[in-house]
Amino acid sequence: MQRRRQLADLREQRRAEENHRRLVAERERRRVQADERRRRQEEYQRVLEASRRALEEQQAREAAEREEKARQAGRVRTGVVVGRVRRPAAELLTAAAELARHEKLWVEIPGVPRVAETFTYGIPLYSRGAFHSLYGIVRP
Repeated sequence: MQRRRQLADLREQRRAEENHRRLVAERERRRVQADERRRRQEEYQRVLEASRRALEEQQAREAAEREEKARQAGRVRTGVVVGRVRRPAAELLTAAAELARHEKLWVEIPGVPRVAETFTYGIPLYSRGAFHSLYGIVRP
């Protein structure tokens, strides 16, 4: 009888150990799954953020291109008048540069300004940057 009891206790102990091993394995499996889910969510957030930034950059570039094309198409200046008084060419060029700066545009001012017949004997100013084009003509 004592032998049977020992065998029953031994079987019960083995069952308890097996149940414990299963519980430990199940906890580990769930932990690994949770880590994998967290890693996938973080990767998804990184990809989502990168695509959002790329879209914003593309939209900003397209808006700048549209703005520059609109400026080129409809806003070519034919002359700059500062008040009603004729001023020396240097002052007029400075005034033209200030106007361009207010429009958030940089212009090239020639080191030695020369009048050009093709520009009604005025000094041509060109914009700097990706859209290098005629900004205006200063007629001193």
